[in-house]
Amino acid sequence: MRRSMLAALLAAVLMAWPAQAQTERVLIDATFRAIPPTDDAPCMLIEAGMLTVQVVNKDEGQVRATRFSLYGYRGMDPGVRIELPVTRQHNSVTVPLAGALYCWSIDVDAPVRPEDGMAVRTNYTQLVGLRMTLTP
Repeated sequence: MRRSMLAALLAAVLMAWPAQAQTERVLIDATFRAIPPTDDAPCMLIEAGMLTVQVVNKDEGQVRATRFSLYGYRGMDPGVRIELPVTRQHNSVTVPLAGALYCWSIDVDAPVRPEDGMAVRTNYTQLVGLRMTLTP
């Protein structure tokens, strides 16, 4: 009887274990073409939890100074402000979120203005790998 109870308990633990490991949810896992100057920032509603952001420069050409930023829209969740340099090495940060609307941008430092044409602006693009995950 003891062996059957231990076997049942072990089976229950093994069945529950993968469920805990799958609680992380991928919000974004993509490569973006960042064209300077950044003129808008997409925003997304993210619920409360631990947000992990990972960035890497995937450009095969010249690496320009590039930065990832994330913040609460119009002061929502004022304690959250992420500024990550985008380099050829993976950079990451994990922060707690209260749950709100969050905006993010990828900014490339380049000698261009918004009124410069796309032919000029695209000379300074960078390919940026971005992965955001949320754990409740």
